[in-house]
Amino acid sequence: MDVSVDNAFSGFDRQRMELQSYVSREREALVEQLRTTGEDLLSTAFDAVLQCFQILNNFDIPVGVEFPQGELPADIPSATQ
Repeated sequence: MDVSVDNAFSGFDRQRMELQSYVSREREALVEQLRTTGEDLLSTAFDAVLQCFQILNNFDIPVGVEFPQGELPADIPSATQ
């Protein structure tokens, strides 16, 4: 009786180890897919932000446009403000 019980539990141990190995491989594959997708989204979002800045940069108002010709602005510390 002890031999048959030991044999039954050895089969469970083997199945448990195989199942754990399968789950670990699947989990690693899913984590890699998430990492790749996250990198793609981050890259895409970063590219979109840079593109927005480039579009907004086309609408900069040059210094002096809002002042009459011949009058230089005295209190503007830089051209980007």
